[in-house]
Amino acid sequence: MKQANEALGQRLAKADEINQQMQSDVKVVTDKLNLTQGELIAARKQNKNATTAVDKKVDSLATSVKAELATKASSDDVTRLNGDVTGVKGDLDATKNSIQMARSEMGTLIARNHDEIDQLRRIGQRDYFEFTVQRKGGATKVGAVRIELKDTNTKKNRYTINVLADDKQL
Repeated sequence: MKQANEALGQRLAKADEINQQMQSDVKVVTDKLNLTQGELIAARKQNKNATTAVDKKVDSLATSVKAELATKASSDDVTRLNGDVTGVKGDLDATKNSIQMARSEMGTLIARNHDEIDQLRRIGQRDYFEFTVQRKGGATKVGAVRIELKDTNTKKNRYTINVLADDKQL
């Protein structure tokens, strides 16, 4: 029994030693776990703060984007403006065509010789006077005015005339 008692005492001492080591290991693991839990809590707080900051930034960006979009022209405004531009473009083309027609019509109404004057007389829009100015003959009466040839330069195709109308000389 004594032997059994000693064996049991040795086993008990060995079990106490193992228990002591295990308690020491559990304490180390618990300390590390507490450290990890503290870090986890701190990380969660930091993540929550970061999430809140990001949410605020996203909200402010969304507000600024909405404000910018409100100031931009809507698609209806662009469509309406496009219609207005198309109308103005059509009016401009019509005006351009009428000016070209008037220009071509005016070009045909300018007489440069006796035959063209006869054509304009037949149209009957104006009164036309044909006249010949003599250098030596003095002033020639043409309608209500008098014309006097003063000088000619045949090399440069130039001439100087005086027009007398209402007792004024031009």
